[in-house]
Amino acid sequence: LLWYALLQATSIAYPVQPVVAMACRELPKGSNHLDFGSGVGTTSQLFAGLGFHSTLADVSTSMLDFAQYRLSRRGTVAEYVDLTQRELPLGEYDVITAIDTLVHVPDLADTVASLHRALRPGGVLFANFDVRPPSLENAPHLYSDDRPLRWLLHRAGFEPVEVLDGYITRYRRVEPTGPMAAYRAVRDYAVLRSPLRPAYRTVRRFTRSVSRS
Repeated sequence: LLWYALLQATSIAYPVQPVVAMACRELPKGSNHLDFGSGVGTTSQLFAGLGFHSTLADVSTSMLDFAQYRLSRRGTVAEYVDLTQRELPLGEYDVITAIDTLVHVPDLADTVASLHRALRPGGVLFANFDVRPPSLENAPHLYSDDRPLRWLLHRAGFEPVEVLDGYITRYRRVEPTGPMAAYRAVRDYAVLRSPLRPAYRTVRRFTRSVSRS
């Protein structure tokens, strides 16, 4: 994880954390941020430095301990949630980041529902699905198709707003019930669940490859 952060800092890898932080620049200073699946604390370190009250949440106690060690050495004040010990608080956060995280979660429906409950009304979520084909090397990546995952996220009450550089999606928190939710469910079925969708994706990939050649 630290090596990947170095690759981002040296322009070798996509700088996802700075891009997401730039997308949050309209939020007032002191807004509450949660990094879900916080790893070594890179995202929270950046958000805290920009004036957010940042919280790190992870299922790995040792990873949280290491992140706390790293951030405390630099004088970065943050909060820490061990997800094996307690649940996320309700209605606490203005922005949640879940970068390269959700594909490692087996109980995704319950997890995204908890993220929805943790966001304040009008809050935003930044998330992506790094799906990969099944293989020994890809074992930590539990999914090979992002469509069912996006369906679960939308049904939990997250409406996609924009895709940043084709890498990570910004979602706004909406209510998962009511007339608008029913409309979104019909739309999402056509986009994400329709039997014709895989064929559409195949044609789209083919036309993109032809246009590049």
